[in-house]
Amino acid sequence: MFKNVKLKVSVVLLCIFIIMLLIPVVANANSYDFSVKEQTNEFYVNDFAGIFTEEQKQEMLNKAKELNDNYNGIQVVVTTVDSLEGHEIENYAYAMYNQYRYR
Repeated sequence: MFKNVKLKVSVVLLCIFIIMLLIPVVANANSYDFSVKEQTNEFYVNDFAGIFTEEQKQEMLNKAKELNDNYNGIQVVVTTVDSLEGHEIENYAYAMYNQYRYR
């Protein structure tokens, strides 16, 4: 009988764990359904807030291209914005990913 109780407890805990994983997905299902600014021609560096100098942007661009070329397509995109327009940063980043995709 102890094995049956242990199995039932394991199943219940597994179900709770799965539900906890799904709650953020369901709660944010439409949270990324908005447009963000169009990417720049450089793709890897989108300095919409004007924080970086041209030299800094070029250095980041070169490093991002090198990373992409030398490490199986790993991509890093640096973006600055003046405002998240009321969105959470995670949702804004996901919306950017959806809009920009891979290049």
